[in-house]
This record gives sequence, C-alpha cells and structure tokens, in this order.
Amino acid sequence: RILYFPPTADNGFAFFVTFCFILFVLEMILHSWAKSDFSRGIFNVKGYAFSFFFWLDLLAVLSMVPDVAWLASAFGLQNDSIDSLGTRAGKAGKIGATPD
Repeated sequence: RILYFPPTADNGFAFFVTFCFILFVLEMILHSWAKSDFSRGIFNVKGYAFSFFFWLDLLAVLSMVPDVAWLASAFGLQNDSIDSLGTRAGKAGKIGATPD
C-alpha cells in the first residue's frame, strides 16, 4: 500500500480493512452459533466454539487489530510517540554510514 499507492488512497484501504475485520468477526459469531452445541452448558460445548479452529480464527482476527486504525488507537497501539521512535531509530542507524 505505501509503496504503490498515493497517501490519498489510505481512506479506501482503511475502509476495506475495517469492512473485512467486521466480516471476519461476524463470521466467527455466526459460525459459533450455527456449528456449536451449547445444550450441555457453556463449559461443555461441542462443535466449533472453543475448538482448535475457533482459537485459530480468533488469533487471525486479533492479528488484524493493529491494521484497523480506529481500533488500534482505541487500544493504544497506534500513536505519534511510537512513530517518532521508529524515525529516531532510523536516523540512529545512519550514524557512521558513508555518504554515497
């Protein structure tokens, strides 16, 4: 995205990432509802809910949180101090480099 598209395309990418995040969460909820048997209680569930694939899907959804800007800022994962830290590290890496 950063390499091939202008900064004006960021809003479009943010929309699609948010849309995909919402679809994945909705898919997990509906899959848990449709493919799980909760009749024996919440701690004795048979089916998709709390199975290996449920935890795998949850991990995939949680890995999208830093990509969703409004959600990342709500959790404190995205702010200017982190960005400036990367900039300072990049400048520090240039110390001692020979000019071309």
